[in-house]
Formats: sequence, C-alpha cells, structure tokens
Amino acid sequence: MRPRIEVGGPRVLLVEAIDAIGADAADARDRVALLRSAGASVVPLAVVESRSPGLARGDSSVVEAGADARAALQALLNGDRFDRVVLASATPGGGALAGLLPAGTAAFWWPTGLGTEPRERGLAGLLGRLPGRRRLASLWTGVDPALEPGLELLAGLGVEESGARRVALPLWDGDVVVAPEGFRGAAGRLVLDAFTSLAGEWSGVDVVAWTEAPVEGERHARRLGIEGRIHHAGAPTRMAEWAWWKHSQAVILTGARAISRGLLLRAMASGCPVLCVGGGRGLATAVAPLSRQGCVRIVDPEPRVVAAALAQMLSRDPQVEHQVERARGVSSAQTREALRDALAAWLGTRPSQGVRAA
Repeated sequence: MRPRIEVGGPRVLLVEAIDAIGADAADARDRVALLRSAGASVVPLAVVESRSPGLARGDSSVVEAGADARAALQALLNGDRFDRVVLASATPGGGALAGLLPAGTAAFWWPTGLGTEPRERGLAGLLGRLPGRRRLASLWTGVDPALEPGLELLAGLGVEESGARRVALPLWDGDVVVAPEGFRGAAGRLVLDAFTSLAGEWSGVDVVAWTEAPVEGERHARRLGIEGRIHHAGAPTRMAEWAWWKHSQAVILTGARAISRGLLLRAMASGCPVLCVGGGRGLATAVAPLSRQGCVRIVDPEPRVVAAALAQMLSRDPQVEHQVERARGVSSAQTREALRDALAAWLGTRPSQGVRAA
C-alpha cells in the first residue's frame, strides 16, 4: 500500500538510504519529522542493505537496496506528483538512485556520510563511474547562510539536547573505547595494533565494535594476545547509541567505511572524545574543519601515534577536556529548531512551533 500523502504544503518525496555506520531507522523518521515541522507534506521511502532492529517488517515505506528500491521509487514517481525529491545518502550526489529520477525532477542530495564513498562492483560500478551519470547537488548549498565557513559537514544536522542530557545506564561493565567500524582490513588491524601497546597499562579498558565479528579481525587479535579485550556488539539502536557515548572513554574513527555525520555530532554532544585516524584524505579531510576548531583530534595512521593519542583520552588530560568542551559548544549550535527554520526557508513555508524528535 502506498504511504499516505498529507494535505497541504509542498509535496516532498524523501528517499533515505541507510548506508553508513551509525545510520538507522531513526534518521529516516527524524528527517520526515523535520520536513513536516517545516511545513512540507512528506512521503518517506527508506532503502536498506538489510533489515535492522529499528525497521519493522512489513512496512511498505522500507525496501531493500537493488531491484526492490528501484521498483518502489518508480512506483511513487509514477503514481504521485512531487514538488521536490530529496535523496538522503552517504554517497556523493545521491548514489545510484539519483540516476533513476526523471530529468525534470527538482531533486536534491541531503549528505549524510563522511569518509569513503561506497563502491559498487562489476557492471554496476562501471556504469556508476561513467561521465554524465546524474549526481545531485547538495540541498544545503545556499540554504543555510548562518553556517560557518569550513563547517559544511554539519549542514543538515540537528542534535536533540534532551538526548545528550538524558541519564542512561551503562551498557558495559568497565571502561570501553568504541570502534564503530570494527576491525576489517588495514584500518582495523591498525586499531588493534595501537590498542595492544596500551592493554597492559589500561587493563580495565576494552574495545567494542558496532559490527559483527570479522574472521580476519579475530585472528589478528589472537595473534596480538588481546582477543579477550575485543568485543562486537552489533549495530546499536539510537537509544543504545546515546548510552554508549555517555559511558565510553573515546571513539576511534578510521573512515574505512562511510560514517554517519549524525553519529559524529552525537558523540561530540555527549562529551565522548573523538579520535580520527587518517592519512590526509577521506575522513581526515572531511573532519579537518572540526579539528581546526579543536572539536576532534586527527592523527597519522601509525600504531604508536594512535596509541599515544588514545592514552591521552583515557587519562582525560587537560587537552582532551578542552577538546570535549569545544565539541559540546559546536554541537549545541546545531539545534533542530534552526534546522527546521532553514528547511522552511528553502520550502517557502511557515514552520510549526515544535520539532518532535524520532
């Protein structure tokens, strides 16, 4: 059954690709709520790689990537008239779904990710790299004049202050460092190598990934003798994510996979120190403005350098405390009300008084 379109206001089709670490169904619900509070009539379509805990089975507005997503999008476009289409995706330009939109469609990309661009393989990947493939312009280009120069990565983000302040029970017995991307590939081995040199001194600290256990990561941890200190909790729900932030000593991001911009903002708002590992490109380049603001720390991808920075975070020295306060200050400026008002200005509508968080 096709989702119901509300009466009144510009008609907006919101396609939410849940394609980054830290993204989940709450993001789709949140963007719908923001657009509606800005005065739009919204039809949502969430595109997922696989079903996650926050996504109800049988929901007609949730489809899996591939043929199902293409068919659902075409059905919506053929069945209704939309004033604007918004593709929320970690992939620059809206990804493969952008190429399915009719040429005359007023369509925009809502950037949601940081780090590496997801790569398609085989014929799909080849076709995706062909010149002329449609890539949408960012929704936020010229929409938010109050945005500080150099901090465009925060465009389209709004943090719920009550979520940052809400009391949450710890999800782990002891101190923990969060590694959302897990331990695959060279970046994952680097994180494990760095932690190994700290494991003795910081005997009460474990590392928790938000992925399933990769075989190569487990093998490397066993070779290093730290397998008992490395854990895989799977993707958390949004409420659980807030609890992780509040009771974690640090978060390590490598950019090995696309990372949700909202994840970064929530970590900053919660007071969890952010450590980004990069070699001058990808994630490191994306978060460089925040590093210059003193909100996050970027280090070279060398185990000893990463270990030294992580040790500072575990000890909460004055430099780390300053970073946490700077991050909280910057994140507090990203209010949902300001985001609602920017969307209303873009739509040419009158915003409602409140914004109900997902």
